[in-house]
Amino acid sequence: MSHRLSGFVVRVLGPAGVHRRGAGDLVRDGHLRTLLAALAAHANEPVGEAELVAAVWGDTPPANPRDSLETRLSRLRSVLAPEAEVGWTEHGYVLRVDPGRVDATRFERLVGQARAASPQRAVRLLVRALALWRGPALPELRRAGLDHPRARRLTELGTRAVEDLAEHELRLGRHEAAATRLLEAFAANPLRERMCALTMWALHSCGRTAEALAQYELLRTRLATALGVPPSLECGAVYRRIAGQAPEPARPRPRPSGTTFVGRDDELRRLATLVERDRLISLIGPGGSGKTRLARELLPTVDLPAGIAELATAEPGEVATRAAAALGVHAYGTGDDVTAALAEALAAERALLVLDGCEHVLTAVRALAKRLTAACPGLTVLATSRVRLGLGAERAFPVVPLDAAGAEELFLDRVRARTPELTLGPRDAAAVRYVLNAAERLPLTVEVAAAHAAAGGLGAIAHLPKDVVGWAFESLPPPGRDLVAALAVFPGWFDASAAGAVTGSPDGTAQLATAGLLTVDESGYRMPEFVHQFAERVLSHSASEQKLREQHARWVLDTIMAEPGRAGQLRRDVAAALRWSCAEDPALAAELSGRLGLLPHYASDVDVLTWRLRLGLSGAADVAEHSLALGSAARAAFHFGRIIDALALAERARARATTAAEHYLALHTQAVVHAEAGEQARALATCRKMLALDGISPAWQAEAHAELALLSITGGDLDGALGAAATARLLAEQARAPQHAAFARYAEAEALAVRDVVAGADALHEARTRARSAGATLVALRAGAGLATVLVRLGRLPEAAKLVVEAAAQARRTRSPALLHRVTSAASAVLSVAGEGGAVPAPVEEVARAYGIRPLRRE
Repeated sequence: MSHRLSGFVVRVLGPAGVHRRGAGDLVRDGHLRTLLAALAAHANEPVGEAELVAAVWGDTPPANPRDSLETRLSRLRSVLAPEAEVGWTEHGYVLRVDPGRVDATRFERLVGQARAASPQRAVRLLVRALALWRGPALPELRRAGLDHPRARRLTELGTRAVEDLAEHELRLGRHEAAATRLLEAFAANPLRERMCALTMWALHSCGRTAEALAQYELLRTRLATALGVPPSLECGAVYRRIAGQAPEPARPRPRPSGTTFVGRDDELRRLATLVERDRLISLIGPGGSGKTRLARELLPTVDLPAGIAELATAEPGEVATRAAAALGVHAYGTGDDVTAALAEALAAERALLVLDGCEHVLTAVRALAKRLTAACPGLTVLATSRVRLGLGAERAFPVVPLDAAGAEELFLDRVRARTPELTLGPRDAAAVRYVLNAAERLPLTVEVAAAHAAAGGLGAIAHLPKDVVGWAFESLPPPGRDLVAALAVFPGWFDASAAGAVTGSPDGTAQLATAGLLTVDESGYRMPEFVHQFAERVLSHSASEQKLREQHARWVLDTIMAEPGRAGQLRRDVAAALRWSCAEDPALAAELSGRLGLLPHYASDVDVLTWRLRLGLSGAADVAEHSLALGSAARAAFHFGRIIDALALAERARARATTAAEHYLALHTQAVVHAEAGEQARALATCRKMLALDGISPAWQAEAHAELALLSITGGDLDGALGAAATARLLAEQARAPQHAAFARYAEAEALAVRDVVAGADALHEARTRARSAGATLVALRAGAGLATVLVRLGRLPEAAKLVVEAAAQARRTRSPALLHRVTSAASAVLSVAGEGGAVPAPVEEVARAYGIRPLRRE
């Protein structure tokens, strides 16, 4: 039997044309060929007149486009008759043709039949299907370097058909044929992970193992360069089976601060080993021994989701909340409520939680660690403390002073960072060793000693005491001591202008850095943790504490009002300002919280959200009439899944609203809550109220149009969705609002995916990338879940599985019902398709078990 269609054929798998038995191509005119391609791309569906004119003539239409179009349509009807015709409906022109007479449709049918066939029959069907291709699909419709969406879908199906054919050939022992086919296809699809895996198997089966392993290395380099990601687990598993060992991808380890990490490499390696093996580890050591730095250096070296909860300034009741914030778990309530939510979110996940600075909240930390390690078999807890937690499963890891060589190396590194020209003779080196030994060689002691030596020479450290921080503090003049205490209001990095705005002393920070009491790099200044604890104690006994904390909170508010884009960078300062002002100045807290509510809400700042909701539920008089604060709390309640609270707070905010901004914030919360609850009609009505407001910013208009687009998709109005999404994207880009632009692109991508799966996959990938770049983590999560579903439809199972596992972990943390539903649907789709081939990826099996999704029975 011939592999090609016989008789009358409309061809689009290559240059568009019409063929009959015994005749050549019947369409030779370029414009006529493009017209045929535009109609055949939507065979038996109407195509608008404007779309046909744009396809044929682009940006330079003839003087009378309708007449020119009719002339060519008349010629095309003559070519097609009697087997096909071009008719007219109220929606446009239609190419009416037997679908089996269009090569693209015939191709899709053959591929579909092959999926349910035996390997031998599948090979015959796929060979016939691929023989229909004569070149790139619909080349006449390529515009601005981009293929037509229909062409992209066909190309994706063609690539998958090559993979399927090669896989069947491997099962039948036709290794050479498969290898030849795959090498050519992989060269044309250099990032295709499934194709790489099949190519490796084919080459290995032909005895070309070295060449097979080289294909994996090539893919790994390409993925790292193009996407910054490693190959899929499935592709890596093939490599391991062929090579007999696991690949070792290079993992760059960024430094948590601007200084080099000296003298602890052995401890870091041993600690990494313990984290792989043990469930509860305590870094034990005196203040200044480097526990926090060691823990921070560990985080980039582990292949686990990880977070660090800083507890040095926490009250016992805040321990669980800070742990939730560190891992992005949306949980609100009492310590027990948050702990239960953490246990639920992390029950089926591998993760690392660092609890830093536990000695003053030991009881709360013990309770949290005990509960989480019992409920979460994949969770490792790493605590830093001056004493053990005292739990039975605890593995203590003493952080001892540096050895003599390490202390000297650290000292010289820090001195030369300040004074590169300094050289030490043998006698100087001996003096340094004596001083460092006397000060017990603690890293912080060495750092402070190096700072003083760089500033005043070795004589400045001739009598270095053991309490080096107290000594450095006492050596400062009184204004310098006051400044050390004042800077304790900053929980993290700050620059000289921030220090000046809060303390009134913009120039003193350089002196403190010289004294070794501040770490400095291009990010600005920061107090080492032990110095910060010392400064906090001094500040707490100071008469100026309340004034300084108020000035810090007002600086945060002023900065966010002047530069809203910095809110993400100042997250720790924002949380500290809200923490203080909620207790001491509710009016200031309400103003700050209200301003935060107006900012993009696409990031998962759990600690800030906690204080915003707590303020809204506090009943404080200064909050009760503050519409923005109530609206901000409503948004926070929504993020915590407290739908009733969100609606009640939003209604109170709307009742008190007088400005467009206040109305918008209340209405937006109501719209997203209704959408989450499946109340589409109410959500649509609320969106339209938002868009009817006068005076709202382009960024907020973009957000409203994007929400409207997503609701229109659910309601089946695809054209309306695409129009609203396009408007949203234009407004967001005009407003230079990257997070809103990412959300708008996501809404547009979801609509495109309904119409064309390949175009939708491309758009969702772009939306996910843009959201990550803009810090819109929640948008990136939604785009990832959507992309997983689309990739399953395209047969790109390894990529889909990777996204499902990632999205499932994040969905459990955000606790969004709508997102959880999306993830479970994606997981179910992966299981269904994988179940047909008997190769469900193990991580997806775990997701299925976590959500109670039963994989399909496999033979």
